[in-house]
Amino acid sequence: DMREMPDWNELYSIVGQIALAMNHNNWLVFEALRLVLNMSREDASSFFYSLKSDSAQRDFAMAIINDRLNASGQSALVSRLKTELNELGRLSGIRNGFIHTSWSADETKFVATHGTVPHPKIDWDDPIKQGKALIRELWEMSHRLIEICDEIELLSSPKK
Repeated sequence: DMREMPDWNELYSIVGQIALAMNHNNWLVFEALRLVLNMSREDASSFFYSLKSDSAQRDFAMAIINDRLNASGQSALVSRLKTELNELGRLSGIRNGFIHTSWSADETKFVATHGTVPHPKIDWDDPIKQGKALIRELWEMSHRLIEICDEIELLSSPKK
């Protein structure tokens, strides 16, 4: 049987890339909120980052953005952001699986370390493939979040 041993460097790379991509998207949520509030990054970060979980930060940002943008007739933009943040919440569950799993390997594949509960969001048949797909999805989302931030910035910039 010539199956290959699991490639730890590939797993390390995937876990790191997932962390970076998720952090970038979480920062874009911060940016959207900051732009809606028309605040400096320093001022906005003092309260945004006092919320310790990413999901609390997303919920907080969405509540404020929802009120501010709906009040100015931007319901379509609010709807797009809500869709992205709901999806970001779903993807963060998979991210948590990759980040918090105690990884081990047998002769042919990655597994959860003996004695730990395998994370239910990990595709244990092919976590490498799943991780690569997650990285792609997160970066695609970041492009959509950047577009949303750009639109919010245009709304708040002074009219010429």
